[in-house]
Amino acid sequence: MDSYGIDVDVFEENQRTEIQEVTCSICMNVLLDPVFGNHCNTHVYCKLCIQRALTGTAKCPLCRADMTINDVGIDYSACRKVNKLVALCLNGGDTKCDWRGPYGNLKHHQGSCLFKEINCEHCGLCLERRQHLPHLGECPKMEQPCMTCHRWVKRDEMGYHDAYICNMNNMPCPLGCQQVILRKDSMHHILADCTNHVMVCPIPGCGRLVQDVHAHNSAEGEYHTFLLLQNGTNQMKMDGPIHSFTYKVDDITRMVKSTCFKTGQHDFKVMVLPPDRDVRDDVGVFFQLNSGPPTIVNMRVKISYGNFTGSLVGILHFKTGEVKGWSSAMKAEVFDRVQNAANLELNFLIQHNL
Repeated sequence: MDSYGIDVDVFEENQRTEIQEVTCSICMNVLLDPVFGNHCNTHVYCKLCIQRALTGTAKCPLCRADMTINDVGIDYSACRKVNKLVALCLNGGDTKCDWRGPYGNLKHHQGSCLFKEINCEHCGLCLERRQHLPHLGECPKMEQPCMTCHRWVKRDEMGYHDAYICNMNNMPCPLGCQQVILRKDSMHHILADCTNHVMVCPIPGCGRLVQDVHAHNSAEGEYHTFLLLQNGTNQMKMDGPIHSFTYKVDDITRMVKSTCFKTGQHDFKVMVLPPDRDVRDDVGVFFQLNSGPPTIVNMRVKISYGNFTGSLVGILHFKTGEVKGWSSAMKAEVFDRVQNAANLELNFLIQHNL
């Protein structure tokens, strides 16, 4: 349909006489919202056509008599004639809709016409209404329930969900103990049941992940004594260069490990251990000396998660391969308050003792 009249192609061709009686005097299409001029009662126009014609002049576009928009009235007789004309539905591509009926019923038909083009509410694909239901059976963006955890997931993301997210799927122990466990039980298994499980050394400044705390304390007794004395006096002077880094974690629900951050002769990696409400409530942040000679560093970490900001400060002693850090870097209450954070951001400074 034209904005200033109804295209004659909408109507059956054998109504030429009837169509001529309801033709707009301006656009020459079939009248849309018919109106007439009170000055003569013979000139009939589409409502939009005469409004546009009177925008720049106050004269009838046909007889040039004085006329304003206030001189226009609704032509109810023409409305009835237009609505009685036999109209055709023009929807469809190679196969057209075969509906025919009074023009007054066409709008109602369009609301249910199987050949009318609509957009899929999930992926936005444009298709005919009759193709909608078959399309939903294969639409890649339509959500469907996971058969194991019953969570609703988009069809094209189900493979990734099964492999990495679904808590009810089996997975091998990430620490390599050869056991197969449910993903939802993985953190409990790592911290409590796994024969290769680890925990953080409780000595301030050590932060090393160990399997047996007592054996670790026996092997590192001299180093632990040094750390305890250092924690009590805090007189160590750091005079090396300061290195600044930023690390972002997009998915805080999984354990992640960064690539190397270089500070001269040393390479560090950052690890973020997510919380597990059944075992532990906190987010852990740890650093590993990937390569380089033993070193003592002053570590300062700023944590940003949504509107939460926290800081960690410590002097850590590293040997190659050692992992140290903070097991309670951020409390679980933060997750209850911050629900729409895009990611976790760590800004940290590393200063070596020369």
